[in-house]
Amino acid sequence: MSLKEIKTLSKRKKFEKALASLEKLLARHKECPHLWNLRGDLIQLLETQDGPPLAEAAKSYKTALRLNPNNLETLESLAHFYDAVEPKPATAKRYAEAYITKAKRGIAEMERVIADEA
Repeated sequence: MSLKEIKTLSKRKKFEKALASLEKLLARHKECPHLWNLRGDLIQLLETQDGPPLAEAAKSYKTALRLNPNNLETLESLAHFYDAVEPKPATAKRYAEAYITKAKRGIAEMERVIADEA
């Protein structure tokens, strides 16, 4: 199954099927941070007790971050996870601060690119 099909299942709220398909895709692409981030999102969206525990969502996000430490999407996901899902304010703050720091660096770099064009 393709990533597009997994996203379609997710949009249709078929989270269990989307997660099962994603697991198969991850078996072939274990080094893809985007897939790990999506796994964390899908685990949180499952409304059943039969799915993986929420701690698995955090593990997925942390795997994505290990694979790409500059991934803003993952930092944001971890900040939200520890703010709202598994409340750990200090941990949420750490990820939020890392997000802000990296986002500011990215903005500064893009401003430099724009200035170089002028």
